[in-house]
Amino acid sequence: MRSYLGYQQRQDLEGDKEYFENQLKNPLVQDKPTVRRNLQRIERDLETQSPPILSGPDLDKVVTREKELREEIVPNMLSQEEMRKAPAGSIGREMAFQKKYKRKIIEWKNCRRTIYRESDDPDVANLECFRPEISRGNVENCLIPGQKFDFPSRRFQENYPTIDWSNHDRPEDQEAETEASKLRRMKLAELRAQMAELEAEEEAEATDSISRLGLEEEEA
Repeated sequence: MRSYLGYQQRQDLEGDKEYFENQLKNPLVQDKPTVRRNLQRIERDLETQSPPILSGPDLDKVVTREKELREEIVPNMLSQEEMRKAPAGSIGREMAFQKKYKRKIIEWKNCRRTIYRESDDPDVANLECFRPEISRGNVENCLIPGQKFDFPSRRFQENYPTIDWSNHDRPEDQEAETEASKLRRMKLAELRAQMAELEAEEEAEATDSISRLGLEEEEA
C-alpha cells in the first residue's frame, strides 16, 4: 500500500518543482534532459501520492473509515504504562502488533492525511497521540517495576512519630535507582527501534523521489 505524502512533504516537492521549472527556462542550464526527468518525476509523485481532495459524502466515508481503523488499532497497542515499565513479553507483542496491523496503520495514516489535507500539524497522522495510558493486562513482572502505593497505610500512620527522616536518601537506594534507569533506557530503546522500522518502511517510498533527485544532481 502506498503512503500519501504529508503536508510538509508536498510543500517540499512543490518547491523542488518550481526550482526545476525555472531551471528549464534558464538558458545557462545545459543539461535540460536531466532537469526535465527530475521535473516529471516530481509531478508524477505529486499526482499519485498526494491525498485526494474530497468533500461531502466522499469525505464522510473517509472519516468513518478512520474511526473504524482507530478503534481497531489503538486497543491493541502497548500502553504508555507498558512502554515505561517494559513488562516481560512486551517486545514480542510489539513486533506481532506491527506485523498484523502494518497495512491498516498505513491506511489509517492515509485517511488522516486526506481528512486534514491542508493541516501543517506534524502530528496529524501520528498514532502515538492515541496510545492508551494504562495497561489492561498484567504488568506485575516488569523489568522496570512500578511502585504501588496504599498511602497512608495503617502501619505508616501508627509509626509516623518514630520515622527517622534523615535516612531517606541512602546510597544503596540511589544505586538501585541508577541501575533501574539504565535498564529502562535500554529496554525502551529496543521497543522504539521496533516501532521506528514501521515508520521507516512507510516513509521510504514517499521520500524515494527526493533521494533520487539528489543523486542525479550530483551526477550532473
